[in-house]
Amino acid sequence: MVRRVVRRGVGMESASMLVFALQVLLAAMLFAAAAGKALRSDEFLAALRLSHLPDAAALPLAVAVPVAEAALGFWLLLARPTQLPAAFAASGALLLLF
Repeated sequence: MVRRVVRRGVGMESASMLVFALQVLLAAMLFAAAAGKALRSDEFLAALRLSHLPDAAALPLAVAVPVAEAALGFWLLLARPTQLPAAFAASGALLLLF
């Protein structure tokens, strides 16, 4: 019988460091985007209205988008390893929407 010894090598450490760096960078980007939209909410609302959204949808989106960006930023930073694929996917989906 052949036994394999599984070791956590340098490749696994560098891969996990890369994932961690991506988590922090994407979370920082989401926080910056949320803060920008929150601090200049009147400009963001005007941009939403210029995109031909109905007025009834523009105001809720002006509130929901920065909240969603901040929430995704926190999720990326606080996610368990099993939740990371979903957090990255949700962040990517939000980025594709805008």
